[in-house]
Amino acid sequence: MEKSEIRHQMLSIREHQNPEELAEKSSRIVEHIRSLEEYLNAKCVAIYAPIRGEVDLLRLKDDGKKIVYPKVISMANSTMDFFEEGTHLVESAFSLWEPTGAYVSKNDIDLILIPGLAFTKTGKRIGYGKGFYDLFLQD
Repeated sequence: MEKSEIRHQMLSIREHQNPEELAEKSSRIVEHIRSLEEYLNAKCVAIYAPIRGEVDLLRLKDDGKKIVYPKVISMANSTMDFFEEGTHLVESAFSLWEPTGAYVSKNDIDLILIPGLAFTKTGKRIGYGKGFYDLFLQD
């Protein structure tokens, strides 16, 4: 199956989830993350504001860690950086919820939780196809 077909199929499944089931799954995932050594040791954690049926990680904001969010810098170049939330998240021109706070260097981020549409058994990720996270993490 081609990546585009996988994306289409996974988006359809995610967007048709029962909201109560999604909330329950998100809750279980958040509790699992909270038990991970990598999370427990992290001072600064990058998460995302969920869209289109993604896992909701926003409850991690209550854990006393510095939480940062991605913000698209250039759609044409598929570049993003991470920023503090600021006063609130705002909807961008790309229908993403983005932060209004201060820039945070990637060197200051201890853990990045990355959304994905599908994953292989070996952990390879299929996202939305623009490569934002891949480019951000390449170095």
